[in-house]
Formats: sequence, C-alpha cells, structure tokens
Amino acid sequence: MQEDAVSFLRSFSWKNPKPSKTCAVIRYGAFGDVLQSASILPGLKAQGFNVTMYCTPRGEAVLRGNPSIDEFVVQNEDIVPNHELGSFFLYLEKKYTRVINLCETVEGIVLPMSQRAHFHWPKEARHEVCNVNYVQLQHKIAGVPYIKPETRFYPTQEEAEWALAEKGSGRFVTWAVTGSAVHKVWPHVDDVINALHKSHPDVTVVLVGGKKEEALEGDWNHPLVWRKVGKWDIRQAMSFARVSDVVVGPETGLLNSVAMEPNGKVLILSHSTVENLSRDWVNTTSLWAENTPCYPCHRLHLEGWKYCTRHIDGAAMCQMMLSPDRVYKAIVEKLEGSA
Repeated sequence: MQEDAVSFLRSFSWKNPKPSKTCAVIRYGAFGDVLQSASILPGLKAQGFNVTMYCTPRGEAVLRGNPSIDEFVVQNEDIVPNHELGSFFLYLEKKYTRVINLCETVEGIVLPMSQRAHFHWPKEARHEVCNVNYVQLQHKIAGVPYIKPETRFYPTQEEAEWALAEKGSGRFVTWAVTGSAVHKVWPHVDDVINALHKSHPDVTVVLVGGKKEEALEGDWNHPLVWRKVGKWDIRQAMSFARVSDVVVGPETGLLNSVAMEPNGKVLILSHSTVENLSRDWVNTTSLWAENTPCYPCHRLHLEGWKYCTRHIDGAAMCQMMLSPDRVYKAIVEKLEGSA
C-alpha cells in the first residue's frame, strides 16, 4: 500500500489542534449510570470545554450521538485494574484542563455496596445520608449548575425514522421487563397486560430487555404483545421508547433514557426513592410498595438475595407487594392523557 493511502486510513490525533479548555469526564457503569452522568455535559459545553467521555462499550452505546461529547475514549470493563485507577486518574490530570471522575458517585456513596459501612447501618440512618438526588449530586461534584436533569438519549435520524415506522399509527406501551439485579423484576406484568387487553384493545405492549432476560417475557402469542426481549438492541429499545405513548419498568437505563421526554412514564421503584431518581422527571408516575418495611433500602444488591428481602413467592418483597391494580391504573391514566 502506498504511503499516502496509509496516511489516509490512519487517525493521527496528536496532529489535531489542541483545544484551549479540555475536560475528561469518567463514568464507567451500566446504561442508566452513564445517562445520568451525561446530565452535566451541556453545562460543561456552556463553560467552553471540549469534552472527552471515558466510558465502557455499554456507556458509548447509549451516549453515541450526544452533541455535548466531542470525543470518546472507550475502555473495556476493568481494563484498568482497580488498584491502578488512582494512578490512571492522576495521569489524566496532566492531559486535561479538568478531570471529572463520576465513578461511584451513586453506587458506593448513596447506593452503598455491602463492603461499605453504611450499607449495614440502621435503615433510618442510611436513609438520612442516602436520600439525595443522584443527578443533582453529580452536578455538584462537577461544579455545573443544576436546573433540571439532562438524561437524554440521542437516536440517529435513521434510528428515529425506524422507530416511527415500526410504531405506525397505533398506541404502544413499551415495558422493560427487568433491571440489573434481583430486586428490579416486578412479577405481575402478565396481569396488567391482560387487563389492558380488555380495557384498551387498541394498545400494543412491547416487552424489551437484554438477551439474558428472554425468559421473563413469558410465552405470549398475541398480536397485541410484541416479544422483543433479546431481539432489539439497547439503541432500538430506547429509540422505540421515545415514540411510545407510555414507558413502564423498574429503575433501569430504558426509563432513564426517556426521563425528560413528554410521553408518559410509570416507574416501579425498588432501592431508590422519588427524591433519588425521578423527582424532576417529566410526566412520570413513580410507584413503590407501601407498608413494606425494607423499602427504601438504599442498597446495591450485588450478592443476589443475601441482603434483599425475598417474598415467599420468589420476587423481591418491594416488588411483590406493589399491586397490579396500582400499576394498571397508572398506565391507563397516562394512556388517557395521551389519547
């Protein structure tokens, strides 16, 4: 291959003009984590920063297209060993005007893991410390004024057009069947779908989730139930959620992706409160199991059922005790508002 052809194919980033103000934002984690952290980015752009986002492939998948990100540095999970993260962050401070490390700003601090002391505090004491808004806290850490959350997903034009074409003229409820842990599975989905079939025969329910959650969509064989768990990738699911009439699900990335969209949301809380997560969301009904002693636990349940209270019927207590009737009524209220 000739030298000029080789030069054309390569990217020599060191040759690019260096912006006068640069900022590295570091946020590893799941879909919802990085979407929340992206709320600070418009404020950084307003301050004149060229923004580089350090994240994992999962993070890049949902932040791709965000107009406040100038560059990505995508790192595989645990590519920097935990014991070397401190040195890595110090190294980055030599490269950028500012480095904002948002890792563990939610998990670990206001959603402690079992290795943290306050995970084991009495519930009332933990609530006193942890009942703060996740996104607003990250704005404070970043030194960016907080007016409202900017936890948005930006589909490409092609993705947006695909979602509209897929939806057509009907009314749709997009339902995330699970979140990232055992306490984010609400067990009464089928009951609500059956009730919706009777009262709203024009409404289609679309079940979405990751490949590993396929069993949770059940064995539905009905034209008003689309089984897309494991079939749509995360960008397809988020693109379709944006144009759906109502989006339902637990504390998960899909719900975060539409937090500031005008369509209806029904959020099923588990370890968080409204203050933590959905206080400033648009057109959102947040539901939780009242008279359930363990709610809100403000805990990350990374060890399965070791510390999570499990109902005798199998689901987490905070999920089992939220009745189908309350979720059904909330969905209908949103549907009637969008009719």
